[in-house]
Amino acid sequence: MAEEDTEALLEVLRESDDDASTLEQRFRITHQCRTQHMPAPLVDALKHAGAVWRDTVVIQNYVATPPSEQAVTMPPAMAMRGEYDCVNERCLDEWKGVFNHNMVELRTLEGCSHHGLLERGTFYGETLDNFFSKHDR
Repeated sequence: MAEEDTEALLEVLRESDDDASTLEQRFRITHQCRTQHMPAPLVDALKHAGAVWRDTVVIQNYVATPPSEQAVTMPPAMAMRGEYDCVNERCLDEWKGVFNHNMVELRTLEGCSHHGLLERGTFYGETLDNFFSKHDR
């Protein structure tokens, strides 16, 4: 997500309430995780933000790129974002170009922000199940 996209989301929040002391919390509740209290798994993950949590050294500089022309066709893929996500549709759309086929489904999860799994777990699971069932061979 581009810095200007984040700033635009923050500006909307500022326009609705100019209390700077609550801006970070309102951003979290609106665009990151739409729960009153931050779920424990997210708290644990954020404690490790910017640090090596698990052995991630091998992927720390990874950038997704399209496969070569000689590559075997990749399996169907789905990219998801929440309706209120800080990740916008433009970011999601860019994932389509990373695959060497047009079987990439883009989904916007209704009523969710960035952490739909923690907000609407059953709905999130059903969305995945429907995708995998559709492409199960």
